[in-house]
Parts: sequence; C-alpha cells; structure tokens
Amino acid sequence: MIVVVMGVCGCGKTTVGRLLASRLDASFIEGDELHPADNKTKMAAGIPLEDEDREPWLDAIAAAAVKLSSGTSCVVVTCSALKRQYRDRLRRADQKIILVHLTGSKPLLQSRMNERRGHFMPAAMLDSQLATLQVPEPDELAVSLDIAEQPESIVDHALAFVNLHPPSRSDSKKQKEKPMSSKPSVGFIGVGLMGHGMAKNILEAGYKLTVMGHKNRKPVTDLVKRGAKEAKTAAALAKASDVIFICVSSSVQVEELVRGKTGIASGAAKGTIVVDTSTSDPTSTLALAAELKAIGVKLIDAPLGRTPKEAEEGRLNTFVGSDAKTLKQVRPVIETWAENIIHVGPLGNGHKIKLINNFIAMSYSAVWAEAYTACTKTGVDQQTLYDVVKAGGMYCGNFENMSKWVIGRDPKAHEFAIRNCLKDQRYFNNMIEASGMAAIVAPAVKQSYAMAVAKGDGERHMPMMSDVIGELNGITFEK
Repeated sequence: MIVVVMGVCGCGKTTVGRLLASRLDASFIEGDELHPADNKTKMAAGIPLEDEDREPWLDAIAAAAVKLSSGTSCVVVTCSALKRQYRDRLRRADQKIILVHLTGSKPLLQSRMNERRGHFMPAAMLDSQLATLQVPEPDELAVSLDIAEQPESIVDHALAFVNLHPPSRSDSKKQKEKPMSSKPSVGFIGVGLMGHGMAKNILEAGYKLTVMGHKNRKPVTDLVKRGAKEAKTAAALAKASDVIFICVSSSVQVEELVRGKTGIASGAAKGTIVVDTSTSDPTSTLALAAELKAIGVKLIDAPLGRTPKEAEEGRLNTFVGSDAKTLKQVRPVIETWAENIIHVGPLGNGHKIKLINNFIAMSYSAVWAEAYTACTKTGVDQQTLYDVVKAGGMYCGNFENMSKWVIGRDPKAHEFAIRNCLKDQRYFNNMIEASGMAAIVAPAVKQSYAMAVAKGDGERHMPMMSDVIGELNGITFEK
C-alpha cells in the first residue's frame, strides 16, 4: 500500500509525511528529492514545470515506492500530485494508492512559503501550483485535511482514514450486500433540536429505528419510550440499519462518526445508505463518499431548511445532493420529516447550496442586528423600523425571527447558535476561496460572527446578534 501525502507547495507535506510514516511504521520517500536536476533548476528560476517535466519524476517516485513495498508493507510518499493524470500515473504501479490531500488558505500557504529556507522552489511559484491543482475526485481514495490544524492532529485524521483499509475490488465482490426492504431499518445519529423531531416522525411512520445520542439524554429517552432502540456506538447502529441519518453540528463530527474506531465504516454492510443532513464542508463530504464507496456504502447529502418547530411537525425543507436512483430509495423515509424535498444535483451540491443559502440568511441577520442597533443609537423606535420593513419588499421570515427576539424577546425565535453561524460562514468562505472567487461581503459577515464568538456569545442564538452589536455600542436592549 502506498500513501501519497499531496498538495501545493508550503502545505507541510514533509512534516505530515514523516509523522504519518512513523505512526504507521512505514517507509518514507521525500518526493522532491527525486526531481531531476533540470526540474530543480527550472523551478528555482521561477519557471513552472510542464507535464513532460513531471512524467519522469512521477515514474521515479512510483518505482521507488514499489521497490520499498512488498506484501502488506506500507510506504508514505510526499508528492504534489496536483493533477488527476499525475495521480493516475502513480497508480500504474498497480499498488493501493491512498491520497492524503493537505489544503489551506492562500494567505497561510504564502506565509509558510515566505518563511521557508533552503528549498529550491521560490515562494512566487505558489500561484502556478494553485492554478494547476485538481482536487481529488469522488472516485479517488482520498481524504482532504486542513493545514490550519496542528501536524499531530492532521496525522490523527490521516491515520484514521488509512486504517479503514478499504477492500480491494475482488474483496468488494465477495462482500455480502444487505438487501433494501420496502420498510428499511433506519438509524439516526444526532437527536438534538432538529434531529429529535425528524427521528420522531420516522418512528411514527412505522419504521424500525435505532438512535444514538450525545450529551443530552432527554431526547434519546423520549424516543426510546416511543419505541426506538438505542445504540452505544455508530458501528452498532450501522449494523442494525439499512439507512443512516446523521444530524450533527460540523464535518469534524461527521468524519469521526464515519472514520472512528467504532464508526459507521466499521459496522455498515454493503448496500447501506448514509444521509448527512448536517451543514457540512462539501470537500469533506466528497472525501467521505469516496471512502464509503470503497466498502460498498453510499453517502448522499441532504442538509436542512427551517427550524426545530418544523422538524417536530414533519415540515422541514431538504436540499438533496444525490444520484436519482439513491434518492428514490430513501425518499419515502425523508418524506416522513420533510415537506419540500429539492433535488439539487449530484453529491456535494446539497451542502454547497446549503452554505450559499446560509450565507444569505446570516448576512441578513447581521444586517438586521446593526439596523436595530442603529435605531436605538439614533433615537428611532425599533417598532417603527419593524412597521416600515413589514410594509415593504424587504420583509421576510428572517426579519420576522430577528424581530421576535429584538422586540418580543422570544428566546425560541430561531434556535440556532451563533457558534454554528460562524462555522457555516467559515465553510462558505473556504468554499468560495477554493473556487477562486473574489468576495468582499462574505469575509465581513464571517468576522461579525467571529467577533461575537470571541466575545463569549457563541451559545446565544442567531437573532441575539442584535444584543451583541448593541453591547459593543454601549446599548443594552430590554431583557
């Protein structure tokens, strides 16, 4: 097995590669050392390599890796592997190739390049590498990891992925596939504010349900009383389920639930369908889908719209990224808790459109917070602003929820934590930055929520941004 630690210059391939090799007790190859002298001279002069320059280098890496690997031995290799065709060339060695893709923002990468000493590649080469980069595709066995984390943490995640040991193609054929019945057994992980109502509606529709909770025991206890079974681990839940719903706070939690030692991947049978209803990072979603595909498990994304109230009523919106066949299989279960099921395209599009939608919503919430503060600061009655907006084209549910808190002090106006707003805006900014899009508003919105979290208001709900902005301006709204 060959593990390729890949990414553009400055992402820390050598540091992570050496640590990962040590943890795996594997051989290590520093790919840059195998560049022909002409390549090094060319890059040192700031001249990007052409495909024909890279081919002999990639062949040298593959040959060195094959020479060191034998049987079940593992080799960790560092190689930029920027294009799909480069990675396919490495695969000619007929070895199991696992990709650990190190990603990061351009400013962080540039900072690292500027600080690097004694390397033949100048910092000015970063732009050409970013332009050349083709991120791993869903059919590649790859995990993408953020270099903003500490190297030890990055290696922990990489190791968890490598230790999944996806079966070979021949093994996959031998694996027994779980048949999907007309009334599949359902698993649900994350039965909090949104998840409890969704799980309750699945139960009431007559589905056999297994749940796994977190710290709050109240919703788990309620669902068990209603007839659900409780699993202590994601693996145990996966063994009991044909369809698994995940409804948690972030991609970090989703990744752990899938990749962990007692995670879904270690318990799911071939044919299982996993539906991630969380607001997740699309890059992570695509990586997890590739991992699960290797063991015969399907992942689709179906993030949510509306609030816990609609979850309890079975009237949520969901934006599904999936192929048509898989959506058809799980649609009856989704219909138990969703009023509107919108098929937004292939895998990953659900989480992309959800982040775009949340960017709009959270931008407006930040604007309303400042607008209501401006009323008080300039001597205008807040009710007057409400009346004016309600009579015009800017009136919407987002404004109504904000106003229910500002004017009515309703703590249930929109139960969505500010810390999760920040998480979503980080994911959105990462997504558009990776696309090469220039943006002005998005970074400012993210900083609004970052400021609130830094101030200690992360557990307050989104409409309470009005209080956060007010307090910054010496205003305390009515309690």
